[in-house]
Amino acid sequence: MFLMSSIVLAVILLALIVFISHKMTRPKRTVGDWDPSDLGIDYEDVSFITDDDVEIKGWWMDKGGDKTLICLHGYTASRLHDVYMKPLLKILKDEPYNLLSIDFRAHGESLGSRCTFSDKEYLDLEASIDWLEENHATGCEKLGLIGYSMGAMVAIKGLASDERVDCSVADSPPIDPDVTSSRSLKYFAGLPSTLYHLIKPVSSLLYGIKHPGMYCFAEQIDKPLLLIGGKNDPIVKVDEIRSFYDINRQKNKDVTLWITEGEHVRSLKRVPKEYKKRTISFLTRYMRG
Repeated sequence: MFLMSSIVLAVILLALIVFISHKMTRPKRTVGDWDPSDLGIDYEDVSFITDDDVEIKGWWMDKGGDKTLICLHGYTASRLHDVYMKPLLKILKDEPYNLLSIDFRAHGESLGSRCTFSDKEYLDLEASIDWLEENHATGCEKLGLIGYSMGAMVAIKGLASDERVDCSVADSPPIDPDVTSSRSLKYFAGLPSTLYHLIKPVSSLLYGIKHPGMYCFAEQIDKPLLLIGGKNDPIVKVDEIRSFYDINRQKNKDVTLWITEGEHVRSLKRVPKEYKKRTISFLTRYMRG
């Protein structure tokens, strides 16, 4: 009887783990009822194909200049996200940079059935840059990235791995995805954080999720990087971002750390004027030089 009960409980637990893994890799898509024209920005809808044949969709906002910023949203969000993507376009509206804002795979209007938490999303960024070079080569004299949460992870990896990227702004980057995912389970779903230790191998086995960490890039980056963290972030702790910063600044004189009182990806909402001032100052220094 005890053996049978144990088997039943094990099967139920495994089913739960598989279900959670499935849901985590297929987040609900964020949609909205606005576009850049509502902010007074001319744009066109664009799309391109990644190296693994996923169609990525986005907005191209051509200012006629030779410098471009790519805007990268976070997990479960999209380019239509009201909390930070829309305000970001507002503060960049009158700046001279061309803008490309994309939906990562399995988010927004892009195709793809699984989110990989920055692993294959890096391919989405690479496809974006390839598209820019093929269609707007004169707009790529300088190329910068601005990313939030998962998008910040991609912005960091892009700065480290792609020589075409000149600088990055990384807001609320999960430096240790395992720790962040554990906290997220408890914070968003009310589940024990220890459950993640079972979810990780199952998601890796079923969906090939690699859960890439960021610390390796701290030892590689030697280009301008602005890291932004919030003291009240329940998902990504300031100490983790500061640890990345401390490692990177040993070889990178152009890394900056700004800590706010904000929550996860909420610094722009909490201190919009200061956020604009610091972000534009960083971009002016490293994108216009």
